[in-house]
Formats: sequence, C-alpha cells, structure tokens
Amino acid sequence: MATHTISIYAPSTAPLPLTISDDEGNSASTHDADAALTTEFKVGDSIKFQVEVNPNNAIASIEAINIANLTDSNGNSYNLFTTLPAPDDATKKSWTGVVGSPGVGVNDHYVSPAESYTITFKMSDGNQYTEDPRLKINQ
Repeated sequence: MATHTISIYAPSTAPLPLTISDDEGNSASTHDADAALTTEFKVGDSIKFQVEVNPNNAIASIEAINIANLTDSNGNSYNLFTTLPAPDDATKKSWTGVVGSPGVGVNDHYVSPAESYTITFKMSDGNQYTEDPRLKINQ
C-alpha cells in the first residue's frame, strides 16, 4: 500500500482560492479547478493531507476534512475511506486517512465515482476558509 500526499498552500494576500497539489502532478489554484481536481488512489492506500512547506504559505493548520457520502446501487450510504482522515499530531498541519470501499478488495478491479471532500483551513491571522476537491479510487 502506498502513501500519497495532497499539499495545500495559500499566501496571506490571497487565501482563496486554495492551491492544492498532489503527488500525481495534479495542481489547481482556482475554485473551478479545485472542484475538478481528482486525485486517484487504490484501495488500502493512505492519503496524507498536509500544509505545504513554503515560507510564503500563511496556512497555520488544517481544521477539518469532511468527506461527502456516496450512495451505492442499493441506496446505502458510504464514503471512500475505511479510516477517516484525522490529525497526525496537535499542530494539525497534516491529516492522514486510509482509502477503501465496501466489498472491494485490494486486488479487485474497481473504479469509484469521484467523491467530494472539503478541507477547512485556518490562516495565520485566524480566519478560516474551505475548498472542495475530489478523490477517486482507480484500480
């Protein structure tokens, strides 16, 4: 199982839109592009959401990562995490979760719908903002 990183960046002069990049080389820095940015994972992979290390980054912490639920063909609600993202330590500069899906094994061929999530982040001035990129299992 691999660990993937999604980094977030915002200068104090322009906290929105958030700049989001992943280890697949995807990057977005507009509201429309953030909503369209889809990072692909395999079942069992870990995802680390982190504040980008950059002297111009004014993000102080990640305050929340909320995952929108999907609905299967039977009307059951689920999301793409077997372990929901949670802070790695008290600084809340990084959060980690584990990707999965009900009834899907590591070796199964599976492509999920793109799932919305929101990242709520706090700037060094104390103001909070939210962005909403996407995640998708593709294996």
